[in-house]
Order: sequence, then C-alpha cells, then structure tokens
Amino acid sequence: MIDQNSQFFAILTNIGAAKQANADALGIPWKITQMGVGDAGGTDPTPSPTQTALINERRRAPLNHLKVDPQNAAVIIAEQIIPENVGGWWIREIGLYDADNDLVAVANCAPSFKPLLNQGSGRTQVVRMNLIVSNSANVELKIDPAVVLATRAYVLDQLKSYAPLFSPAFSGAPTAPTPPLFAHDQKLATTEYVRMALGSAARAISYTGNTVLDEPVIGSILVAGSHDRDFTWTTPNLSVLPTGASFHIVNISGSTLTLVQRTAADHYISADDPSGVAISYTIPNNVTATISKYQPGLWLISHVSRPTAALKGLVDGLIDGTKPAGKAVQLANSRKLTLSGQASGSVQFDGSSDVTIDVQLADSLALTGSPSAPTPAAFDRDSSIATTEYVRAALGSMAGAAVLTGDATLDAPLVGLTVVAGAHNREATWTTPQLSAIPQGASLRLVNLSGFTVTLVQRSTTDRYISATDPSGTATTYIIPNGTSISLTKYQASMWLVEATPAFPALRSSPGYQKLPSGLILQFGSVSIPPGTGESTGWATLPIAFPNGPLTVVPSLQYGGTSSSWYGFSVWSGSITPTAIACSLNSGSTPREVAGAVNYVAIGY
Repeated sequence: MIDQNSQFFAILTNIGAAKQANADALGIPWKITQMGVGDAGGTDPTPSPTQTALINERRRAPLNHLKVDPQNAAVIIAEQIIPENVGGWWIREIGLYDADNDLVAVANCAPSFKPLLNQGSGRTQVVRMNLIVSNSANVELKIDPAVVLATRAYVLDQLKSYAPLFSPAFSGAPTAPTPPLFAHDQKLATTEYVRMALGSAARAISYTGNTVLDEPVIGSILVAGSHDRDFTWTTPNLSVLPTGASFHIVNISGSTLTLVQRTAADHYISADDPSGVAISYTIPNNVTATISKYQPGLWLISHVSRPTAALKGLVDGLIDGTKPAGKAVQLANSRKLTLSGQASGSVQFDGSSDVTIDVQLADSLALTGSPSAPTPAAFDRDSSIATTEYVRAALGSMAGAAVLTGDATLDAPLVGLTVVAGAHNREATWTTPQLSAIPQGASLRLVNLSGFTVTLVQRSTTDRYISATDPSGTATTYIIPNGTSISLTKYQASMWLVEATPAFPALRSSPGYQKLPSGLILQFGSVSIPPGTGESTGWATLPIAFPNGPLTVVPSLQYGGTSSSWYGFSVWSGSITPTAIACSLNSGSTPREVAGAVNYVAIGY
C-alpha cells in the first residue's frame, strides 16, 4: 500500500548496467530511445535489476526529451508526453528501452490515473525518469522531433540558446572569427582583419641565414637578422595564395639576401628587371622591399628603399617587442568624431589627449555567420555567454587529457580532463584535488594503464570516498586496479563519488579463467591421470583461487587409453577446494598402459 513511507526510485537493469559498462569501456554511444509505462497489474511494484520487461506495460512510445541534468552531470533525464486521447489506466511503473528494444532502466512512481478525453477529464501528462549513470558522455542525447511532443519548458530552454535580435546585451570583450584574408562579402570584420586590409603588418618575424618561407608569412614584416655571409630565402608557394597577397622584407643582416624560386614556374618582376623572367631577386644590406603576388607564377617586387635611421629604430623595436612612441600634435580647431549605423556616438577631439566615445548599440543587431565569444571560466554560473567549448565541458565531455607517471598530486586544473596513469615500474599513490577549490558536481576521469594499482589518498583528513564497493562513505582511500577507469565526482563538501568501470579479466589458455562483473568466475583445464589398474586420481591446481569457493565442477574425458581400458571418470567431491580439485579414472581390473586425462569446468565466486 502506498503511503508517506513509500520509496520511489529508478535503477539500471542488469542488461542496462552491462550496456553502460560496454559503452564506457569502448567509448561508443548508448542509444536510449523509448519509454514504457504500465499499471503493474494493480500492485505496488519495487524495481528489480533482473527485470527484462514491465509487469504490465500499457504504453510504449519514443522519448520526448533526453538530456543531462544541468545540476548533476552524472544524471540523465528522460521524458515522455502522453497525449490527452491516450489513457484509461493507472501509471505505477516506468521503463526505458534502448535501440535494441532491451529494458535498460526501470522505476516505480506514485500511482497516477491517466484518463481519456471522453471521460470528461482528459489531460496531457508528462512522465519523467531521473537516472544516475557512470558516464553521461556516452549516452546519445538524440530524439526524433517528428514523432514527439514538446513541453513549454523544453521550448523555452531551446529559445535560450539563440541570441535575441532585439536589444542584445553585450558585455566584456565579444569577438568574432577573423574572415579569410582578402574576403569581400558580408562577414564581420575583426580588428585583425582590418589591420591586414589596411596594410598594417600582423607581426614582425626575424630570420637568420637560409630560410624557406611558407604561407603564414603573408601580411608580416620579415627581418633578415645579422649574418656573416650572403644567404637565400625561398619564396612561398604562389599557387595557394590569392592575387595581392604580400609581405615586407627588411635586410639588416650585414650581407646580401637573394630571393629564389619555390618552383621552376616562379619568376620576379621589378623596376630593375621589368621583363618578368627573372628567377631570383637580390636585396642588398640595409634595403627594404615589398613582395606581392602579381599574377599566377609572378612575384612583384615594389617599394624598394634604403631605410632611414628612424625606420631602422622602428624595425629594431618590432623585433624586441617595443614600438617607438609618436608625438601628439594639438589641432588649432578641434574636430568632432561621429560614429553612425548599428553603433552610434560622438566626441570632440583636438589631438592633445585621449578621448572616449560612448557607443550605443542599435535595437536590432542581426548576427550572421559564426559569431563567437570568450569562454567563461570553468564552473561559472552567471549571465556570461556560454560558448560551445563551455557547454561541452559542462555536459561532461572531457576538455582534454593528461598523462601522469608514478606518485602525483592532482590539482583543480585537472578537473574536466581525462587523466591517464602511464606505464610505471611499481604501484603509485595519487592525492586527489582540494575539494574546497571545486564546485559540487565537478568531475574528472582517471584511467590506469600503469601496469600496477594506483591508490587515491586524501588531500585533507576529512576527505572520504563513496562507491558501489564501499557505500558507507567512510573510506579514506580508493584503489584503481590496472586496466580500469573511474569517474571521480565531488559529491558533497568532503566526499568524492567514485563510479568505476568494471574490469573483465581473463586468461584465454588452458588452464584458464574468465571473471564476470557479477563476481562469478569460470575456470577450466585438465587433470592428468597416471597409468594403472582400477581407480587412479590426479590433482590440478586452479589458475586462480575462488575467493569464496567453488559452486560446482563438471568433468569430461579427454583421453584414457582404449575404450576397453576404462569404464568411469569422476570428480572427487571431497577434494574440491578454492584452489585445487581432484579427478579420477576407473578401469576396473583391466590395466591401463597409458596416462589419461580428465577435462574440468569449475564455477565459483
């Protein structure tokens, strides 16, 4: 009977737990596609991990919504909407099915009657299940919008992901992608693009000696640094550059610089040689030149000049990162600077001091292309614009990976990463991050590939670990076996939640064994029986010891001489131990001239 003491919960079935473990181990998506509801045959059900179906399913339909809980990345929320023209039964049990139609999760709920519309009390009903999983990154959050209904909350959540067209509130330092050099369309122009378009060099680069120039030098000042002999620079690949692409060279090396072809089809044209057939061009010491793509296969050498002392000082400043300051000149009559269009404002300026223009954005700012914004700090929860990088990290996708070898102290910057224990020659100890420095729900993934165990220890004496193997929440350490991985999440102020990926160790030879996630162990091999008359017995040591002992042993004859030399084989029931078993062959009064063998399969836990 349902009352105030009744408990309602959702769990993974055994099938669901195995599929979750497989998805985590292999990194493949796990597709949860449908939800079923039922009346449990009028009973008050208790979910069981052994269930493969609901007790009395009344309806199954595609999910309306599947998402990660924004408050806890380890919880997924599945939702279905039952329309008003479906019903006439109670809802007491809920199940989730994957793409293979397997029941992977089951839950009970407080009984709710779903009436039909013709009963005079029809309604649309939303059914949700919150389910804890070990790694939400491997759950495919995808639904078919053509076959589901949308709740008001879902629509509002989707609208929040779009920038408003009217009166958007920008703050901080918004940015946008820099269009390709020489773009001439409606893309937003960044300051980087404007500087390049107006001819300002994007950077200054110093080279010494022979060098092969590549496409990234376009738009830069290239300085030939001090060198003790003449040298050559190979110009960039003309075929991948647009017409007009250029860079500037300043030779202050003390030697002669010669530009040479990248390909045999490249030539140079200049005031010194206007024929356009030159295959090289010489730039003497203390001479500058601009090199531009004039047409396919032809470089134009222009603006050749000998730098003044002031220009040499500017170049030296660009190399060491400083820029000579200019002198301010005051205007006799101040001028008014006015901005118009989408951003408007004005100010009076006479050149004597810096001025600031208060820019007002227009009401209708239309963003097109692929606008971007600064990525907020990890774990921010405010009105900052969330970039795709921030969203992926918040939804549980690992932001990167780090490899540690031997003993290590994990710090807050590793949160959100996959941390791998690399190959080592002994067991290692890792100190977990300071819990007070990270928010609740922050997590990191630890993978042990070291060849030995890795033991997690406390950062402070109050830190504890809670896991499926020790749900008491009092453990001060946690051991990660070799070849396994865990998800480590801040659960409470001083509590780490450990979600482990189960290992499936095996020895695939005879004798051998296979460990299963349930704890069950299968072992197999053979027992050699010596020649003799009557019953002879042989012992076999199991590949590994059963922690709690064997449950049963099944023998089969491998070889025992001719068919007339034996008449029975068996396992010695009194000699089955956690570490060894004994098997026997019985040939009666007929001597067996050759050794025999009995195969065995032992099952235990």
